[in-house]
Amino acid sequence: MRSLSWRVKLISLFVLVLGASLLFQMFYIVPYIREKAIRTTQLHQEEIAFSVARELDSDLNQSKDRLIELSTRPEVRSMDFPRLHDLIRVITQGSYRFESLFVMNADGWFVEASLDDLSAYATKSYADQPYFTIPFEKGEPYFAHPRFYATTGLVGTTVGVPIESDTGEPVGVLLAVVRLNHLIDLVTNYPLEKEMVLYVVDREGTVVAHSAIDLFALEEGPLSLDYSDWPMVQADIAGKGGESQEYEYEGTAHFCTSAIVNTSGWEVVVTTRMHVILAESSALTRWVLIVSSMLFVGSLGVTLVFGQQIMGAQRRAERALKLSEERFKTIFDHASDGVLIAGTEDKTFFMGNTTICEMLGYTPEEIATLGIADIHPEESLPDVIEQFEKQLHGEITLASDTPVKRKDGSVFLADIHTSPVTLGEKTYLLGIFRDVTERKRTEETLKEYSERLEERVEERTKELREAQEQLVRREKLAVLGQLAGGVGHDLRNPLSAIKNAAYFLNMALEKPDPEVKETLEILKKEVGTSEAIISSLLDFARAKPPTKRKIGVSEVLQEALARTAVPNNIEVLQEISETLPEILADPDQLRQVFDNIILNGIQAMTEGGQLTVKSEAPAPGRVSVSITDTGAGIPEEQLEKLFEPLYTAKAKGIGLGLAIVKTLVEGHGGIIEVESKMGKGSTFTVRLPTGIADEA
Repeated sequence: MRSLSWRVKLISLFVLVLGASLLFQMFYIVPYIREKAIRTTQLHQEEIAFSVARELDSDLNQSKDRLIELSTRPEVRSMDFPRLHDLIRVITQGSYRFESLFVMNADGWFVEASLDDLSAYATKSYADQPYFTIPFEKGEPYFAHPRFYATTGLVGTTVGVPIESDTGEPVGVLLAVVRLNHLIDLVTNYPLEKEMVLYVVDREGTVVAHSAIDLFALEEGPLSLDYSDWPMVQADIAGKGGESQEYEYEGTAHFCTSAIVNTSGWEVVVTTRMHVILAESSALTRWVLIVSSMLFVGSLGVTLVFGQQIMGAQRRAERALKLSEERFKTIFDHASDGVLIAGTEDKTFFMGNTTICEMLGYTPEEIATLGIADIHPEESLPDVIEQFEKQLHGEITLASDTPVKRKDGSVFLADIHTSPVTLGEKTYLLGIFRDVTERKRTEETLKEYSERLEERVEERTKELREAQEQLVRREKLAVLGQLAGGVGHDLRNPLSAIKNAAYFLNMALEKPDPEVKETLEILKKEVGTSEAIISSLLDFARAKPPTKRKIGVSEVLQEALARTAVPNNIEVLQEISETLPEILADPDQLRQVFDNIILNGIQAMTEGGQLTVKSEAPAPGRVSVSITDTGAGIPEEQLEKLFEPLYTAKAKGIGLGLAIVKTLVEGHGGIIEVESKMGKGSTFTVRLPTGIADEA
């Protein structure tokens, strides 16, 4: 055994040296060379990107400063058009920067330009465009996105600066189309290393210049290349530009560095493919693998020399372990409950008895290859492991109703009693499994029966409550009918007398006092309100069947709108179809329906709003009318009771208007629906059958 221990130690030493060498090379040397190569590339890219960005920034700043200097000229400040016209033509003809110059007045109109013909720009005000609003309102220079002028082959950008009077007040905007072709040539001809690419993109990701692509040779023109989906450009659009990073695009790894052109917000990007940067690192990695393979072969040779003795020792250890397992199996195989012994560290099973094999559907050999994670559902595993740890530390000895998964995937519930046991020098946890599925099924059945009984009691109680409410409602309606029939005519007679008296007084008094005149108007208005209430009571109590004839719904709807007084702060939007089919209906009743809904919509918009009236034929033989307001909306709890008699959410009213509407619509074989959102408004929809086919 001493000789064997020495050989094992020697082999272990070889393996340790090999592992340490591999770890040192793979986790220190190779990453170091890789990072050094990337850092060198980054410094070079930064030098190029910032150099180009400075040149672009300097050139654009000079154009901006020249434009600002022009805006301070006396003829520009004073808008002296004859002198201004000559000035901008001279500047344009003698400048390599400016393709053209434009002057806009304080109202956003183009008033002067270096062009021969300004008529194309003088048809309207451009005061809503950013090239006017930013310089004029904020007093800041404005750089537009680059644009390609196909007729001249020019790529340019529009720059705008404010024009201020001598007192500092803005009086207009000076615009210039700045040539960019020389900046594109700068990028195209910039000296770069092999496989290195330099390009410039604007704030939206459009490529303005590219060192590897002739943009003017593209079929759609020089500004047709879009890099907005490139990660580096997306970072710039998101305001995170001006950095170096590694990214992958279309399966190829890149390393790039960007710099921001402060004047215009454009981004200068220098990029190199990673395989070019890491060529040296890859070669070193291959060399390390060769050396490591040689070391591995040498260590393998040493292992083979002593392998026979080591394998013999392993076989003897396996026989001893098998004998120990058989002893424990003899004890546990006769238990009526399932028994499993699990390791406390790796949570794998050491052994299990026959009963647990039958419970789970595994053979004893398969049990020995499993662990806790294999016999419990994945979703229950965190709770099972938590219970295992508590049992291991003696906090609990029973895990009740634990889900256990069989080999076929089915799940049963078990109570698991545990206790720690020591076998040799290792501690295990012995678990006794008892299937409680049948017991739980019985408990669930009783629970379901109890819940169903409670639900049936609740349903029956709800039905009784609704029946009681219906009975109360019917009693109210009966009383209402008697009240309307008995009192309606009695009330109308005195109201008519009051109305006639008010009319007589108004006619008799030639020049009544303002207070008297106002009182007579109030009296007349309130008499009309009372008559409307009485009419509603009588209409509801004595509902008449409709007198149907062929009518046009759109005409009835137009009449209802025409006779409704609409406040000035409410806009009526009509979407009334003129091609609706005729229907069989009572025009007076439908007019009453539409009058009521339109009036409700107007009353709902106390602060003003929009009333939309729409008619359409959604299907053959059907027409629908929807009336939508933008009022405060109807609370959800009030929607169910909205059409009930005597229910109202208004401060004034008796709650019969919508009840009558529903009765009249249903009398025509139709339905009425309502949709409402708080703070958004409500929509009432009346759906009616045409009735023409039915009559035929």
